[in-house]
Amino acid sequence: MQHPSRQDRTWIITGGLCGIAAILAYFGAAFLPLPDAAGLVLAFAFGPLVSIASLGLVHAMEQGAPRVGARIAGFLGAAAGVTVLAMLTVQQALFAAYGRVPESDPSRAALMELGNAVHFGLDIAWDCLIAASITLFAFHLWRFSIFGKVLSITGGLCGVLLFAINMAAFPDPPDSIGWLDMGPFCALWMLAVYGWMIARARQ
Repeated sequence: MQHPSRQDRTWIITGGLCGIAAILAYFGAAFLPLPDAAGLVLAFAFGPLVSIASLGLVHAMEQGAPRVGARIAGFLGAAAGVTVLAMLTVQQALFAAYGRVPESDPSRAALMELGNAVHFGLDIAWDCLIAASITLFAFHLWRFSIFGKVLSITGGLCGVLLFAINMAAFPDPPDSIGWLDMGPFCALWMLAVYGWMIARARQ
């Protein structure tokens, strides 16, 4: 097995650390009773960290030999990170705007319906991009160790299910209508991959 170059190793470690930070930010923002400002910082940090992690994962996959599929997966992952940042900032701005519309305003319900459609659409765009990225990265993981093959199978399932459930629920996010949310499962898979990245860089 070809070992990563110094530059690749730097990218892999940076990507792995940013990826772990992204997943911690995801679970922290979603489940910890944080002050609003702290929760927003974690939520808004998640997307950029995922983008950096995706680029680092490309270097872990390539082993010094350019691979078109890995680079496409990295591009999709980076685009997903930008999209989820846009979704979260728009979502929070809309929530703040809802609070400024009097409940007695007859147009309030229509405004909220329109605003929800905007951030729901961005949410599904993020899910579709990250699902494609996960699926492609999972395909490339098959070339590695037994653990890589386990990540390949589980990642393929996560990516396909994430995409399929979102398409079936469209235009609503699955969790908004009581369907299975694959987000936490995908996040745990990504955490395992980021740990694998750091271990690989130390070989």
